[in-house]
Amino acid sequence: MLSLCSKRTQKWIKSNRFPRDSLNIKVALSKGERVYLDSKTEFMTFNFTSDKLKMIHSMEIGDSRIPMSVEKDGQYAASNLFFDDKIEGIRVLSEYLCWFFDIDISSVFISKYSNSNDPMKIMDWVVGRQNKSEYFVTEPDEKNDGTSDHVANYLLSKVNHCANGVFNFKLSPNFETNLEFEGELLQIRNCHWFTLDNLFSVNCLILTLGETLLTNCNMNEFLKHWMTSGLKFKEICIEMEEVITDDLFFEIEVVEQPEDVERVYESHFGLTTIYGGFDIQRNDGVWATIDHNRFEESRQFFMIIWDEQ
Repeated sequence: MLSLCSKRTQKWIKSNRFPRDSLNIKVALSKGERVYLDSKTEFMTFNFTSDKLKMIHSMEIGDSRIPMSVEKDGQYAASNLFFDDKIEGIRVLSEYLCWFFDIDISSVFISKYSNSNDPMKIMDWVVGRQNKSEYFVTEPDEKNDGTSDHVANYLLSKVNHCANGVFNFKLSPNFETNLEFEGELLQIRNCHWFTLDNLFSVNCLILTLGETLLTNCNMNEFLKHWMTSGLKFKEICIEMEEVITDDLFFEIEVVEQPEDVERVYESHFGLTTIYGGFDIQRNDGVWATIDHNRFEESRQFFMIIWDEQ
């Protein structure tokens, strides 16, 4: 593998002195194709282009000499690399950096891309090389009028290969998919398609869903499911239909706390204070609180699960 890159190239990368204990390799399709080397003290960007203009340097990878230009400003460095196929350029360079630093790709961010199949190519490659990544994030590509149902269905079918998935799709009214996730965090916006069956197939620490069509009856079934299971949820935030507490808590024993009862919860986004709320208990003794103050604001179902039994 050492022959994949010349000693001169290896020396150039080493000269940036990236600390390996905090180093991340990040892949992005966003107004261009990029690979980032990111640590607490150093940051380097590799941009991929099909324009050879101003390429006054080169990088040797395998038997190929890749035209490139280099910019450096203090702790920031950027390299522009020429590849006819920019997705292949991302793959080739990332594979080398993963080998060189002995780490995996930490995150993938996709928002704007040239070819509608590019997100699937990236997901296929990352899953094939390391099975799991820390983060996979998508935002809609406005230029392509959102993500196609086919691409979204494919990406969601692979969501279990990331620890943290953040998805924002613009999909057709008829979109539907099977979804299974057992990682740490799942956040999806524009969830008109998200069903109770989808919800029953998720078991993660933090779940955030926007604009679902889930009903009080659906959420009542979910609460009963949670009470009889060992699900690992710590925080659930779901935008649903207007909450009717009699329907939401039908046949569920609830302890309603008065407004002057304040409890502080350390959420994924920082400390959160809950005033009052509805407490329910799981069969194994674990307590959860549904924050009723969210109901009037945005039809949010917000549930936190306490560590203490």
